Amino acid sequence: MTATLTAPSIMMLADESPAEELELSLNHRARLGVLKRRVWGSGSKRDEDVTQRVNELFDVEQDAGAYSKKIAGNLRSKTLSPSKRALKDIIDIASQAYAFYKGVTMPWLNNGTRIFASAAYFEIVKKMRDFEDQFAAAVDRFVPLYPDLLNEVSIEHGKAFKLDEYPSPSQIRQCFSMGFASFPLPELSQENDFRRQLGDAEVERIQRENQAMYETAMANAMRDVYRRIIATIGKMAERLRLYEVTPEGTVHPFRDSTIENVEELVELLRMLNVTGDSALDQMTQDISGKLTRYSCDTLRTSDGIRAKVLKDAETIVREAVEQHDKLAEEVGELLG
Repeated sequence: MTATLTAPSIMMLADESPAEELELSLNHRARLGVLKRRVWGSGSKRDEDVTQRVNELFDVEQDAGAYSKKIAGNLRSKTLSPSKRALKDIIDIASQAYAFYKGVTMPWLNNGTRIFASAAYFEIVKKMRDFEDQFAAAVDRFVPLYPDLLNEVSIEHGKAFKLDEYPSPSQIRQCFSMGFASFPLPELSQENDFRRQLGDAEVERIQRENQAMYETAMANAMRDVYRRIIATIGKMAERLRLYEVTPEGTVHPFRDSTIENVEELVELLRMLNVTGDSALDQMTQDISGKLTRYSCDTLRTSDGIRAKVLKDAETIVREAVEQHDKLAEEVGELLG
């Protein structure tokens, strides 16, 4: 039977212990990180001249539409030239790095900074350094091929090609960069010269605002964790619910990835519990112990086991929704 969970309350933690104690605990448990990427060639550029000519040709208003050119031409073809393949490799590595970064971290601020568990620091840094090395090597392969890409795009764009819209071969390397940086959570209680110049009341007001921002960001980070649980376990429950074997064959079959995705979620949850919340730990144990103990083949062949796992999955989803909604209420109170 799944344990009844108590919502992880950032506000409760702050009420039950001094702010400095909460801050110290979180500073030991969590770090902030940011991934910066600069990748040329993956987007499109509006061509004002072509847009104007097309609008005049069809006698439409100037803001009725626009013509955009793919900067590097078509990169989705199955048979790419060496220069386009080299560029696409750079774009793909940057996308993979961001997907990994977003997967093992949670949102913190709107500037791209995210939070992650200190326990996962070395694993995350190692993986990000691997991505950075792959990215740099891909850039090295592309730079000598860049003139070839310019020639190809000039043919594809025809009279719409404008060489002055492109970096020169000597500039192209500077159009690519990727780096991951990690730093501690800010120490809200730390004094500085600026605060010493303010009155006690103003310092107290600033501290309250900072603490509210801090707690709001942490609550939103944990809401992100529960959204992941709801999405992954909810999808598993849907697959099990729809699965049916009839004389005509299987209706709505599910793949082995249904369980594999849940197993990956369990590993992530063990890294993402930056508040050390026992309720989330319990939910993680429930997911691991109740939803991944049987193989997909067993779930397909045993109606009884499939029904039991489905019930457990639905219970976990309901509990995750409750946790998420309670955290949302806390955020509302903090912002109110």
